[in-house]
Amino acid sequence: MALPGVDILVQQFPIALLDPKVRNRDLAYTVYKFYRCNVAHGDEFDEGFGLNEDVRSNPEGTTFRVAEGTLMLSNRLVWGLLACVVFAEENSEERVPDGYHFTYGGRVRMFINDWWGSGTRFEQSIAPLSVAPTLTLDFQEWMP
Repeated sequence: MALPGVDILVQQFPIALLDPKVRNRDLAYTVYKFYRCNVAHGDEFDEGFGLNEDVRSNPEGTTFRVAEGTLMLSNRLVWGLLACVVFAEENSEERVPDGYHFTYGGRVRMFINDWWGSGTRFEQSIAPLSVAPTLTLDFQEWMP
């Protein structure tokens, strides 16, 4: 959802690591450290980090921007984090008011109460719609 077409399992980002024990600048670390914590706690983003307004202004696309000292991901990332909570097996008994839904690819509407705890079913459902990861971006000259 955040970086379509980018191989997120190997992609490293040109960010300064705040914890000397962390050696990996992958998407999981970047999202957790610079996005998830800020969004969950209502804090401002660190300088150089932010979200592109895709949900409203770009309903069929996802954009991201990387420049030296800057990483702007799609605001679809917030929905992706929420989807992780919904699809987690531990949350299979949760409920929200009827009618709440996600959309995937601008085409598939998924009512949240039908998907609690269904991560495997979700992966199988979207596989035909997903973009295969084929790209790894090289930021070696920007790495701190």
